[in-house]
Amino acid sequence: MNDVDWKSLLIGNTTRRRAKIILWLACHGRLATKDRLMKIGVIKEENCKFCDDRETLQHLMFECSGTKGIWGAVLDWLHIDKVVHGWGPSERLGYKICKSKSWRRHFFKVALAETVYAVWCSRNSKVYCKRNLDRNIVDQIIENIVNRVLGIPKLREKLAILLM
Repeated sequence: MNDVDWKSLLIGNTTRRRAKIILWLACHGRLATKDRLMKIGVIKEENCKFCDDRETLQHLMFECSGTKGIWGAVLDWLHIDKVVHGWGPSERLGYKICKSKSWRRHFFKVALAETVYAVWCSRNSKVYCKRNLDRNIVDQIIENIVNRVLGIPKLREKLAILLM
């Protein structure tokens, strides 16, 4: 990923600091996914806890059958009919939206960070605490988006449209 690409996702993003840090780590491919942990010899198996495929960052965030529905629901709530496929150069939807002057870019930036953070936290709960995927995860993501965007007066009208 180019240095410039990830900046458009983070600069001006009003999400929570912890979500922004996880997004930054994900953009740089530095989250401790099982494939990375296996490369350095920390663990011996690299199966995804949601679907049993090989856990990579790309898989966990965009390809996993257990987390794909989360993205679909969040993007549907934002009235974005495209699908986020990944971090690579062929998946420029996020960057195009974030560089536009549309009001949706603010919502998308927060949604991206909150969704990546929620998926990462759910993965960690499942791996380390043996908990299942929370059924209300999409509601929690949307609530976090609303709370973060509510503080921007010029976006309140647009927020009301999404909440209808």
